Amino acid sequence: MGPAAVTIAWAPSREASVNRPGGGYEVAIGGLEPIDVPYASGTAAPTSTTVTLPSGTHAVTVRAYGALDATGGTTRTFSAASQVLAVRLK
Repeated sequence: MGPAAVTIAWAPSREASVNRPGGGYEVAIGGLEPIDVPYASGTAAPTSTTVTLPSGTHAVTVRAYGALDATGGTTRTFSAASQVLAVRLK
């Protein structure tokens, strides 16, 4: 089989900085560029994304980020990454 669309979903972060402009999530899939899932509007940042992956096994992690760093600057502050999820496509 060839590439397939896969929806990756995660539990939402309750952190205010994640759920406002400048916040969101970063999805890391082994061997690919990280996917940015930013807050767009409303009460919370999105908690899923759909990607097309080639056949094989892919390690996936998600981490939240906020708009402000620990010193009040505008550099993103990231949470710890989620547990690794193995996605296997035949």
